[in-house]
Amino acid sequence: MNRPVDWKAFEYKFSTDPRPAFEGLAYILFCYEFKQTYGIFRYYNQPYIETQPANTADGHKVGFQAKYYDAGTQMSSKEQDLKDAIKGAKNKYAGIDRFHENLINHKNSILKHIHSTIRYNEKEVKIPQDYQKLTDFQESDTQVMIIHGAAGAGKSATVKDFLEAEKNQKGKITLMFSASDLDVKEENLFFYDGNYGLQDLFGLYKNEEHRLCIIDSAEKYCTAKYPEVFGDILRQFLNHGWKVLITIRTFYKATFCNTFLKNTTYSEQEIPKLKKETLTQINNQYPFVLPADPKVQDLLCNLFYY
Repeated sequence: MNRPVDWKAFEYKFSTDPRPAFEGLAYILFCYEFKQTYGIFRYYNQPYIETQPANTADGHKVGFQAKYYDAGTQMSSKEQDLKDAIKGAKNKYAGIDRFHENLINHKNSILKHIHSTIRYNEKEVKIPQDYQKLTDFQESDTQVMIIHGAAGAGKSATVKDFLEAEKNQKGKITLMFSASDLDVKEENLFFYDGNYGLQDLFGLYKNEEHRLCIIDSAEKYCTAKYPEVFGDILRQFLNHGWKVLITIRTFYKATFCNTFLKNTTYSEQEIPKLKKETLTQINNQYPFVLPADPKVQDLLCNLFYY
């Protein structure tokens, strides 16, 4: 059974010099957590972290720093020291930013399966998307934006084009999740790595000036097993000052907003279905056989990006 540390007893037992005792405790717990049976090599005055980074079973690198402060220490006075230590560790020890790495990999995995072009005759057919409202949203005071439209209209593709245009801008952190990621029994299961929780995410990025969370295909909320947890996670992102960008089919938009966004101001953009006139223009630019049957043309106007 796990029992919390009695810090008063700890201070009493190690009253002559609690700092090395605390560092030793942190070291033992770290070795136990990451299965470092034979301990970890360390240099004298190891910079930024207590030991050399440890390799985990899944190919990552982790490190730790132990700081002992007594009850009279104001943690706010140590905030910059802790920030500098984290920044220094990330710069000196390659691969140690695992909080961050897993989240970015998850975003990239979702984007990889979103296509904003169609391959035809060794050419990339590109449907231009208007994402100016998304750019305006980033600079506005509005905290939520909803991108809606029919199935296959190009909602997710518009978001992908927007992110591609923004990727070189510094000072912005963007995370992306599918609606099913939020359908968990409890909020801490929201992460794929059991070592970290939702509050760790908020702490990791709390000093970033621009924070954007994207929830893709939010219509899946209607089949969620745990809609109350879905809503709680969404609300926590908003309460921690994140902007939230949501893609959803128009049919589900009103119910979603009434359920999860009551008393929340949001902007929106509808992605219209591709018009036949636009399809004809694309046909002129990228010559292909355009079926004469209007029903088949309607089918081609659905941008599922085959």
